[in-house]
Amino acid sequence: MKTTTMINGKRNGTVPVENPVGADVVIDGSSHAAHPGERLVDLINRVGVKLAQVCYHPQLGPIQTCDTCLVEINGQLVRACATTVSPRG
Repeated sequence: MKTTTMINGKRNGTVPVENPVGADVVIDGSSHAAHPGERLVDLINRVGVKLAQVCYHPQLGPIQTCDTCLVEINGQLVRACATTVSPRG
């Protein structure tokens, strides 16, 4: 699974101060609206993309022990349970 942060139609762009909404996250080629600070795993679950996740539960937060929710973001493997959506500057 590859993800890329898209903000206002620009890859890794900046969000103007007057538009502090979320960011668009591209997951396997489809763009999805995300809220700032939303965990990537919660976004993935909300939009219905299948992703293995053994130790994550939204009420417990990221335990970060099993590594089944690894995703690729800009060439790096990260845990979706511990990665939050944020605009990049």
